[in-house]
Amino acid sequence: MKRAAILLAGVAAVMPAAMLNAQTIAPADTAQFTPPDTELVLTRTIHRSLTGGKELLTRRRYAVRIVADGLGYRVDGQLIDCAVEAPPALHAIAELERKRSDDGLFPIRLDAAGRIVESTLARPADVHGHGVALVAERVSHSPLSLPEKAQAATFLTTIAGRGATGAEWPRDLFRPASGRRSEVKRLALPDGSEGTVTVSTAARASTTSGLLEAIERVVVSDLGGDRRETREEWSLSTERS
Repeated sequence: MKRAAILLAGVAAVMPAAMLNAQTIAPADTAQFTPPDTELVLTRTIHRSLTGGKELLTRRRYAVRIVADGLGYRVDGQLIDCAVEAPPALHAIAELERKRSDDGLFPIRLDAAGRIVESTLARPADVHGHGVALVAERVSHSPLSLPEKAQAATFLTTIAGRGATGAEWPRDLFRPASGRRSEVKRLALPDGSEGTVTVSTAARASTTSGLLEAIERVVVSDLGGDRRETREEWSLSTERS
């Protein structure tokens, strides 16, 4: 199953981070949520560990503006740029991620407390389905043996199913509570064993506006002895450079 694990680790780069069902943090009550009426730059950087100590890095930057909308807020935005760094063997996957469209991502609705409205978190069914189909195709055309392909496909179905209704972006992204938190989740594996997913989050928010300054979320998965780490960083700034 080693080759299957390596394949899935690479393909994970194009699947939603929602598959890990990472937890969110309750927004702080001590600071009023008062986002500035100016353009901001939201940066999301994802580091995914690969076999042999290598890493796949994806960084996307968005120009965003948070405006009052009814009883809550609306986040309008657009992608500024996307950079992907990957080992040569994952060039095809890196290109897929670099060219992946973010159409339909904005606007994002926030409630009065500054939390993302849950209905805006889910990815469209066709996007999720396309991702699953893409991974399934790569598994079917890989050099794995038939038993390995069957096991990899079963594992993929289990993981992808967890992400179908999950939230790729934390609900409290724009207004997190400052501090550190950790949570351990257990996952049944196709071979009958049990894996674990540990999610550790550190967040910092403005003490005056309650607005996000930075979040780091580290997800460590141990699936059948295959240990992987994904580190996700979010930040808001006023500078495009």
